[in-house]
Amino acid sequence: MNVTLVGFMPDGARREFHVKGGRFLIGRKPECDLCVPHATVSRQHCEIVVEGDRVRLRDLGSSNGTFLNDVRVQESVLEPGDRVTVGPAALTLQINGVPANIVPGAIPDRSDQSDADATSEAPAVPQPAPGDDDDDESDDPLGKLISKKKKDDSSVFDFDFDLDDDPEDLR
Repeated sequence: MNVTLVGFMPDGARREFHVKGGRFLIGRKPECDLCVPHATVSRQHCEIVVEGDRVRLRDLGSSNGTFLNDVRVQESVLEPGDRVTVGPAALTLQINGVPANIVPGAIPDRSDQSDADATSEAPAVPQPAPGDDDDDESDDPLGKLISKKKKDDSSVFDFDFDLDDDPEDLR
């Protein structure tokens, strides 16, 4: 099974992150398979697990939650076209090339589908993840992003967000 997370850069350029192996870890730590260096992202925020012909999303106890199609979840089975949001990074799931056409910001309509495995919660306002003992003393998320970003590392996602975004919009 070919599983890919697709995100878009601020200039509209497409970025792809291939889920290799059974477990794909997303978080703020550089050791994660996908590093999202933002204060609202926990060090080990969530994981995507490929089990046979199923793809599952599981939150790893993050402070600000993991969102599936704009609904906070603890664990859920993923479908092609689902949008996973971690901090300010929104990523669309592509399985075996489906969906072929991914539009930035599009949320699939799964209202007619029920997922007995999904556990949802009310949206939360993002807060800095606890245990942020990095050397950067700044409380400015953009300052932390710039200081941590590795331009030559394809596992670091340069997500799109505006400086005047409301913190609630940064999920």
